[in-house]
Amino acid sequence: MSNTISQVSYSDDFECDSLLVAPQFLVHFNPEMVWASRGYVFIRLNPVFHLEGEVMESIKNDFALFRQRQAQVGNPFRRELLGRVLQMFLYDLWWAFRDGVTTMDATDTLSHLFFRYLTLVEQHVVSERTVAYYADRLCITPKYLSQVCRTVSGVSAMRWIEYYVSLELVSRLDDGKRPLGDIADELGFSSLQFFSRYVKKILGLSPTDYRRSKGLLSGV
Repeated sequence: MSNTISQVSYSDDFECDSLLVAPQFLVHFNPEMVWASRGYVFIRLNPVFHLEGEVMESIKNDFALFRQRQAQVGNPFRRELLGRVLQMFLYDLWWAFRDGVTTMDATDTLSHLFFRYLTLVEQHVVSERTVAYYADRLCITPKYLSQVCRTVSGVSAMRWIEYYVSLELVSRLDDGKRPLGDIADELGFSSLQFFSRYVKKILGLSPTDYRRSKGLLSGV
């Protein structure tokens, strides 16, 4: 979900099914906003989780339906049918991690506001990393925005900013040929020293130590 995945290796007996859904299609056929926000947060914090029993069988059946309906290219209602299968899949997915999200408390209004906040952060975090900026864009106070984030996700508004920043940092630092000074400039830091302190705060390692830990020291 908006993450860049690279340098992946597989064992010889690896098998998987993948489902790629366009954001517009997902939004259009999303059956329930509150559970969608809970599911979004859960998957962000738990990108890998185990399936078994009835839930596993239901997910397998959903994938079989996806294949069946996707193959019906001549059906004039193909898009709508695929949308209904997506809705069933989402309900089954939320069922899979229901125990992990039952403590999240959110109304439909708060969920919409939370999604709008995350969308803005994802779009602007390269240059804007303050809660006040996003609160102003949403026409609410920073305090209220923080309350919304904690209510919906249990995580502060600033923590979500730091989360998206970490994705940007890792994506750039993983390219060992890119000079640190160029990365600092792209992210709007006035000095390499300030950038290094910020990276250590977010990733727990300085830029050089991070690259050393990944075996990426060229271009430092």
